[in-house]
Amino acid sequence: MGITMNAAAAEPLALESRFQKNVRDAGGAAIADLLQRAANSEDEKLVETLAVAAYERCWEKLHCGSWKDVLPVWRQAFGLASVLRARCLLRCKQSPECLKMLDMCLMMAGPLAPSETHALIASVERQLAEDAQQDEPSEPRHFKRPRLEAEGLLHLGGEVKEPMLTFPVRRLEMPTLEEFRHNVMLQNEPVVITGAMEFWPALGRAAGQERAWKDVKYLRRVAGLRTVPVEIGSSYLGDDWGQELMTLNEFLDQHIIPPLAKDTESHLTSPRRLGYLAQHRLFDQIPALGRDIMTPDYCTVLRDEDVEDEEDITINSWFGPGGTVSPLHFDPKDNVLCQVVGAKYLRLYAPEESEKLYPIEGLLSNTSLVQVEDPDDEQFPEFRDAKYVECVLREGEMLYIPPTYWHYVRSLSTSFSDRVQIWTRSDGLRVIKKMVGLALSQAELLKVGPIASHHSLRLLPVSKKKKKQKFVIGDEYGVVSSYQMKKGEPQNVYKSVTLAGPVACVTMGTSKGTEDKAFIATGQHVHGLSKKGKEFFKFQSNLAEPMRKIHAYDSQLWTTTDFTFNQYDNGADKHSYVSPDRINDAIVVPINHEQDFYGVLGCQDRYIRVVKDSKSVSKKAMAAPVTALCRVPPATGKGSALSGPAHILYGTAAGSLGLISYNGDKLKNKWKTSSQSSLSSSISHNGSGSSGDSALPQSTATINSITCFDINRDDHPEILVGRDDGRVEVYSFNPNSGDVVKLFEHVNSDSIRCVQGGIVATPGFEELVATTFSGRVLSFTTEPLDQPDDDDTYGRSRGTVQRETRIVKLRKEVAALEDKIARMSLQRGSKDKEYLPVAEDLVVNSKFLLNAALGAYDVSLEIPVNIQMIVLHSAVPLDLLENESNLAIVSKSPVDPANGTHFLATYRCLEPTHRLEFQVRTIEGQFGHVEATVVANTQPRSAQTIKFYVKPLSLHHRVNELTEAEEAELQKPCNTLQLSGDFSLVQIHDWVSMCLPEVPGRLQTEDVTLRYRNTFLGSSLVCRYSKGEASFSTPSVSVIAILKEIITKEATARKATLNISLDIKKESVPVMLGYLRPLLDAKHALASQVKLIDGLKELQLHEEDYTAWMAPEYQHILENSEKILAEFKLSPKALNYLAGILTDLYVDLCKFRGTSAKQNLPRLYQLIEHYHFDTLVEFYMREEREC
Repeated sequence: MGITMNAAAAEPLALESRFQKNVRDAGGAAIADLLQRAANSEDEKLVETLAVAAYERCWEKLHCGSWKDVLPVWRQAFGLASVLRARCLLRCKQSPECLKMLDMCLMMAGPLAPSETHALIASVERQLAEDAQQDEPSEPRHFKRPRLEAEGLLHLGGEVKEPMLTFPVRRLEMPTLEEFRHNVMLQNEPVVITGAMEFWPALGRAAGQERAWKDVKYLRRVAGLRTVPVEIGSSYLGDDWGQELMTLNEFLDQHIIPPLAKDTESHLTSPRRLGYLAQHRLFDQIPALGRDIMTPDYCTVLRDEDVEDEEDITINSWFGPGGTVSPLHFDPKDNVLCQVVGAKYLRLYAPEESEKLYPIEGLLSNTSLVQVEDPDDEQFPEFRDAKYVECVLREGEMLYIPPTYWHYVRSLSTSFSDRVQIWTRSDGLRVIKKMVGLALSQAELLKVGPIASHHSLRLLPVSKKKKKQKFVIGDEYGVVSSYQMKKGEPQNVYKSVTLAGPVACVTMGTSKGTEDKAFIATGQHVHGLSKKGKEFFKFQSNLAEPMRKIHAYDSQLWTTTDFTFNQYDNGADKHSYVSPDRINDAIVVPINHEQDFYGVLGCQDRYIRVVKDSKSVSKKAMAAPVTALCRVPPATGKGSALSGPAHILYGTAAGSLGLISYNGDKLKNKWKTSSQSSLSSSISHNGSGSSGDSALPQSTATINSITCFDINRDDHPEILVGRDDGRVEVYSFNPNSGDVVKLFEHVNSDSIRCVQGGIVATPGFEELVATTFSGRVLSFTTEPLDQPDDDDTYGRSRGTVQRETRIVKLRKEVAALEDKIARMSLQRGSKDKEYLPVAEDLVVNSKFLLNAALGAYDVSLEIPVNIQMIVLHSAVPLDLLENESNLAIVSKSPVDPANGTHFLATYRCLEPTHRLEFQVRTIEGQFGHVEATVVANTQPRSAQTIKFYVKPLSLHHRVNELTEAEEAELQKPCNTLQLSGDFSLVQIHDWVSMCLPEVPGRLQTEDVTLRYRNTFLGSSLVCRYSKGEASFSTPSVSVIAILKEIITKEATARKATLNISLDIKKESVPVMLGYLRPLLDAKHALASQVKLIDGLKELQLHEEDYTAWMAPEYQHILENSEKILAEFKLSPKALNYLAGILTDLYVDLCKFRGTSAKQNLPRLYQLIEHYHFDTLVEFYMREEREC
């Protein structure tokens, strides 16, 4: 009999370079080699030998020390070794052994198991089912099955003898979520809830009997051959307690069926201790059973108190015969115990009774020493005084157990129950449907040309007939297309003629009757297309700048260019507003009534501006340039869209999210997240409008697109986010409390350009649709694509069917293209040799942005095809920062300053990638161009050069509003440069723009004030200037010197009269050195720690009890020795950079004093090498010295 292997089982197992690096870094070079050789070999015997060797070595790694200390990479490696072994077993027709191996993979690797594990399990189960049908007449049973089961009469559960209850737990019949929160959760009171599980398929009531867990045959059919961990013994505190691995069929035959069937012969001849499938994440291992239950709605209600440590929901299963016991213990989380089969007796004690419950000391401090139903009064005299409540939990009932509530559990009959552990957050009455996060399945819908626009995709309204949506998409080649999905395949509705230029914006009409009409912006033109692709509208603006964003309502049209925001009515220019700096995004919202429109602009100068007609009526300062805006849909209800303030979400270049509101009078900040990573995810807010910050675990990459959509059907819109680093994220949020929770995250290799929410592929399943720079259209759907496709005769999953259908179609398209290429090659061969093929210009998505948190520039380069290499050439010195996530090989070449080469490096990509990211740190005072040449991996070869300009004060970033601490910084001694002369405001503005980044492109006031902060050191700079006057204040002498040199040079070139006044305060030198002190202290402390490592390791080797007497700081050095050595390896480069700053500061100080610094520089170098801060300050502060 042949073995049929699906695509997941037949394809070679790919090992990522990052995974191999992590294994080698953890000391597993041999394991990495074994896995790599096994994955690449086609010799089945060699694969099996290598996989077994890797499996055994990984098994040792998993069983060295405590499980919580096992590195995740060993679990991942064990999963890969298990899948390799399972494939060998499957090829050898050893299906049962293969299935057991895959179950071990899921149990040990958990979420780190290879993605194809479940697909491989499905293949094995289908093979076993086919074998069972053919071998059933002659197949002997491994265990004697009771007569009742053979007759189909045996069901789990049975009659229950309930104990008398003295202090019963309160029982509630399906309370509302609000009642549950106020009267149960916030009161920390255990409650039995009835009637809330009636529709669970596992219960076999309202949903029918087909999937009832009482039915032994159903359990055998769905999971009988799966291996599970079984606890042996009545309690985990007993001396006879242990664990065994067995199939679910074996567990039923040995521990569940005999007592139910009263088969005394088999029960007595094979005496066994109690077996209990306890505290196992069964549904992660066997998703088919997980689909038989539902997450209780009460698990989604949020508390009124903040929780610092985020934890996901966990669902564990308990399955065993009557008499099994869980000793008295507590859990730190909220619990909902759901009884599916049988009954249990529970006794609960409030946390206040803990002292009377005699907790075990040590690791099991959450467990009591007392045997609850037979306590030893002499050993535990206070136990009987402890107050408690008790209950019998019957089938279809759930028990809410508050955090840290002690509970004792005894099964009164054969019992199958699920415990849902949850965490809660402060969010009023806000509800999140699935606290485990959002389970979304990814699929690639189609691919178009490259996409640079952040507004390239829009969805049409839901079709009344088909209950799903078509979508319109535009690309850089000027092509606009509309598609609809049919059975997972994209069907082209229309494809426009190629427009005059790249598509900048696709939007849908917003007035009645135009919701299904698309408006396309390209260059200075707007095209209107019907849902069938017919052009019904065309408009050409009189603007010199190309349009970036448009909004259409009835006869009105709003257009946004880089600097202007215009309103047209019936094609006539009605209003126009010029922004001081570049407009990154704009939306149009009604405020007081349906046609009272306001424009909201997100600007590069870190402001959100509200525009009415031709005037800016309100603005709000932000912490970073605003790159994306989205209006929160108003709450449903009569008149809700026409009154009240508009709530507007925004995303920034620093990766942060925020919410503001506008009531027609002023902008008010509701909440905002921090762009820095942290373990906390709570969001501070302030109802009075002052900003509240919080550190949400998130990427710091620029937010390109943001929208709101109720993707999980909880009647509250979620935030859908697309980032420049390829991340797609979904957040739940509350506009009032500011509570934000990340529900979903997926990282793509391409940057995300636009995200939308809707129902595109399958009616009834919401999804997030995203476009990438390379032109891919991705779907993240709530439809479970891993479930079997009902229309597929082979039993394949929906995702597999859709993927294989696309593969077949792509192969046909590739074959057609190959034929076309062959024909064109023949035609080319007939032409003269002078006609040579020319590569197309590459569309390059580039970024060179200052990362304020890092004090360096983030550089990213992306093209629609694979990158072969990138050559980085700089006319200014650069410091290349280490980046472990970068999988490219970096080769540095010698510099040649005489010919303008101060930095030259080549990146060669190890793996196919469209995108490369790295960080560089510039040196202030040095300015010039940085050139990046991107070479594509295509035939013929093509390349594109991108130029970035580094300004003299390149590490300064703009600050609009100062905190109290920053205001206090300005009170410290500062040096001042004052200029006066016959220069104009435009001239001085241009000179400042030459020196500093983020200077507004256009002036709107006669007196300009700009505030900056040095991202590396933290020092401040204030620029104030007007016509004929300018002043610059900063504690840094070097900054004053740079400004003076650049502005003087420009004024001389333009023959402008310039009067210069300098006020250099000696008190500013210690202030500036104070900014450098933490960096210098850290680097020299690192060197001191490195000197101690060898000695401490020697002590660790010879003194077993070293932890008892060694000082904590030395233990910390030992524990982090590898990290310390890695940092020390990079420290010479960092120290040289700091030494350069100190040298420049000293040289500039001497220049302003009119002395020479040359003869004292060797002394300065000695002080830096043998660092002592006070001595360094004294060196700078000496007034009388020969320089």
